[in-house]
Amino acid sequence: MEPEQLKHLDRIGALLDSLKLISWLDDEETESIAEQLLDFDGAYWSFLRILSLPLYSELTGLLASGSALPYLRDRPQISVVVPVYQAKRDLLTAALSSLCKQVGVRIDCLISVDGREEDRLLVQEVLAELGAEEETKHWKVSVFMLERNRGVGMCRNRALSELKTPFFTCLDADDIFHPLRCLHAYLVLQISGVDRVNTGWS
Repeated sequence: MEPEQLKHLDRIGALLDSLKLISWLDDEETESIAEQLLDFDGAYWSFLRILSLPLYSELTGLLASGSALPYLRDRPQISVVVPVYQAKRDLLTAALSSLCKQVGVRIDCLISVDGREEDRLLVQEVLAELGAEEETKHWKVSVFMLERNRGVGMCRNRALSELKTPFFTCLDADDIFHPLRCLHAYLVLQISGVDRVNTGWS
């Protein structure tokens, strides 16, 4: 194993030690988080310095300092709006898979299909392939269908009208989230006291 890879394992170890401060996070879930982070970083190793390192550093600091813990008495619930139009199977699969693998949060996935029956069927197929059709304690998915193509704005608004959580974000059907993206954004939002957090592609 290369020295940089060993160093990276130490970074993940430090983050996992910090996550153990969260009272409702058990050993089984912590082990699952480690596997998901290693899988993600292995798949996107060339983007490590952009995608993972800033998240690991900041989240470890927030947890170790204790400033995050008052906002983690319960598992955060976050809605994610996914508009779908002329989606490609492989990209939609990657997008929804990345939502299923969000750690430390409960995801309410709101998929809004922009008027195409082919897209609605594709969404159902992808959810079935991922085993993500059924509600669990950490995951819920709903699919909404516009009567005709209305554009991405109206498509998102259809899902936003169904929000039942205090926090939400959006994910395009051809994009992915880092496994820590929702937890990190939630904590930054809470600790900073701002109304919203905007992030770039990284």
